[in-house]
Amino acid sequence: MKFIPYISFLLLICFSSCDSSDDDFYNMIYISKPELIEIERQPFYNINDNITFHVNVPNLIEEEGQDTLLDIYGMTESDVLLIGYHIEKWVNNEWITYQVFDPEVTGAILYDGTNYTLTKSITLTESGSFRLIFGKGFKANTIGIVSKNTLTRVQTAITISTTAINYGDGFVFYVQ
Repeated sequence: MKFIPYISFLLLICFSSCDSSDDDFYNMIYISKPELIEIERQPFYNINDNITFHVNVPNLIEEEGQDTLLDIYGMTESDVLLIGYHIEKWVNNEWITYQVFDPEVTGAILYDGTNYTLTKSITLTESGSFRLIFGKGFKANTIGIVSKNTLTRVQTAITISTTAINYGDGFVFYVQ
């Protein structure tokens, strides 16, 4: 029983040195870069038309407070960035989730040696009011893009907060 205070003290020292921050453990880097996404806007859409958006993330990107450009591929060793998105439909005076797309399957932004790019076209199969919504970024009113890192070793992960041209709080469109 005499050893309980000593053991408690040693445990306190051990646990107080642990870092509970996921950002430190995963070596997370946060970047803000506006207008990396562009949505092709049409005056109206018909059934079987496509809504198309483009994502273009330069591999060499400005990092706030740094003098040199950040090399995304060099830091992450990842040739894929991911973006989540879905479509909502206006039904009974509210937006409901209509179609969800798996970022691993349809949101892969691929590295071409210079930039990470994605062009995605979604076929519109029924009429109504819709909006295209992207996953949220780490800053308010932004869209999130994250690096897809392998699990073979600890690497730097990058999270980018961006905006889209012609987006607002979601890209609203009508299919006739």
